[in-house]
Amino acid sequence: MEWRRLYEYRLFYSVYPQLKDEILSYFRGQRQNILNDRSLGSLTAMSYMLENDDSTILRPMVAISRESWMVSPSRLFHCISYSSLQILSEIKDSLKRSFYEYELIQYCWSKRQLDHQISSLYYERSALSKNKDALKNYIQKETEIMDLKYIFRDPMTLDFL
Repeated sequence: MEWRRLYEYRLFYSVYPQLKDEILSYFRGQRQNILNDRSLGSLTAMSYMLENDDSTILRPMVAISRESWMVSPSRLFHCISYSSLQILSEIKDSLKRSFYEYELIQYCWSKRQLDHQISSLYYERSALSKNKDALKNYIQKETEIMDLKYIFRDPMTLDFL
């Protein structure tokens, strides 16, 4: 594993320590499938962690404060993809990050749309806007509507099935 990937994981965990319990409960549910899959190799460390439930292994590096404006860990884990969370973890301001988390869940943005909204300074524009409803309507119209024709754009042949 290269150092950049480790840095990204460390940054992700320092920004989202509240996801620890959600991730552990997911792995507990998937434990038998993971341990039976021979292609994943030896996962003795994860197996040991799940069996002993030693929470000191994954102790948060920062204090967890659940403010009323923050999105719940359950919604973060189940509604936002890891690639979008990775983009959000690069935002240093927690209020700005929570704003994008809420908007991402509300409007079902893709990773590309999230990146576009961050680069176009949507948070700052919405703070400076005099007509916030018009800006929200404009952003909502601008987003791609997920349609079945966008999921499979290229024809595929699945002969091996």
